[in-house]
Amino acid sequence: MLPPLDRAARLPFALAVLLLILLLYQVQAGSEVIPLEAGPIGSGPRQPSPAAIEAPVSTPAVILARSIFATAGKPTPASAEDQPLAGVTIAGSIRSGERQLAVVQGPGAVTRIVATGGRIGDWTLVGLRPDGAVLRRGGRQITLPFGARTASAAPPQRSS
Repeated sequence: MLPPLDRAARLPFALAVLLLILLLYQVQAGSEVIPLEAGPIGSGPRQPSPAAIEAPVSTPAVILARSIFATAGKPTPASAEDQPLAGVTIAGSIRSGERQLAVVQGPGAVTRIVATGGRIGDWTLVGLRPDGAVLRRGGRQITLPFGARTASAAPPQRSS
């Protein structure tokens, strides 16, 4: 026989008995219990529409084509003059002693290493910063962030 319960132990014991009763009810009911759907009060039981249950999920191609690592909020340049390096990504940088190298991925996933002073298309790699590569063409200088994917066009000329 169990010892008598003191006053502080009665509430946990009562809750355990209640949970046991609810568990037995759920096991007995099985799949007969149908959860209620949200809807107006007093409208009676609602059956879910077949379209709501089996609606296929489709993701627009524009979302699937975008890199999840691309910086948001920057508009894509429309003209070829505004597009610095069509189809080129500065994947990263390597520092070997005093020498700085950029890892450049071009169209067709062709990857190459370009040293400071080297050419990427018609741009010259001026230097590397923690946030990207500094490129110069004529009097114009830009910083292309690491990982930023430029829109594809004609592949850049390859010259070292």
